[in-house]
This record gives sequence, structure tokens and C-alpha cells, in this order.
Amino acid sequence: MLRWQKPRLTLRIDPGNDPLPPGFVERLGAALTRAIREVNGAGAGIRLEFTDAPEADITIRPTALVDGTALTASPGFSGRGTMGVGYMTVWYDRSNRIVEAVILISTSITDDDLPSVMLEEVTQSLGFLYDIEGPAYEGVSILSQTSNATVRITGQDATLLRLHYPTVK
Repeated sequence: MLRWQKPRLTLRIDPGNDPLPPGFVERLGAALTRAIREVNGAGAGIRLEFTDAPEADITIRPTALVDGTALTASPGFSGRGTMGVGYMTVWYDRSNRIVEAVILISTSITDDDLPSVMLEEVTQSLGFLYDIEGPAYEGVSILSQTSNATVRITGQDATLLRLHYPTVK
């Protein structure tokens, strides 16, 4: 089971040097703010906070890569896989403690999909590496592979976060 050991994590947006669509970083910021609010509101023993610092635990990077692009392992950028409109990679140590995460968000993402995809990738960067499939999860779980309709952490997703990161009493 992968998890962060720290109870507080920082997240930042690294716009990089490539040209981006007008307003894209602002839209990422708004979606990230909503995602942080949802995770923090789940009652789990982990807190997320946005930072403008040059380093963070979780870095969000806009990319011109499109859905279906094959990704190779590139330290600090991504693991091997296939890009969707969002793609998350975590790096962890021998004790399964996550030490860094990067979230790629494609500049081709629609405004309708961005809030759900951002929340999904942020949630997955907390140690939930795999999507789930099936009609029972569509519009219900942020981890649904086949739907970008979920924009809240409720029900089983909130329970999952609380079990994975219990509050310290």
C-alpha cells in the first residue's frame, strides 16, 4: 500500500516554458483549488495546500501531449504509460512511502472535464493508483475510469480516504 507519511502536502502548478492556451493556468488553478477543498473536506488525516514555491510534494504540469500518447519513464515528469487528458505518476521509496508526485494535464482537456480529471488525479496521487470500471461507479466514484462526471469526494471515496489516512487522535 502506497501512502504519504507527511500529514500535510503541498501542491503547485508548474506552467513550464511551452506556450499554453490563454487562461489555461488560471483554469488549472481553479480546478486545483476545488480538488484541494474536496480532499480536505473528506475528514481524512491528510491536508493539502496550494503553494507558489518552486518545489512541492505534488506538481501539476500542463502539457501539449494528447490522449493516447505513449509515455516513457522520465524522472520528475512521468512514469511509463499512456497519456489521457490527465496522467499521474508517484515515486516512492522501498518502504512504499510516496516521496513525489507529478500530474500531467493535457491542454486539450475540455473545461467540462477539467474539474473531475483534476480531482481524480489529485486523489490518485495520494496512493490510489488504479481506476475502477463499471456502470455502478460512473458519476459516483472519482476513481471511475469511464466517467468524468464526479466532482465531489463523498460516500465510498470519502471512506477510502479516511481509511487510508486515518485521523490521529
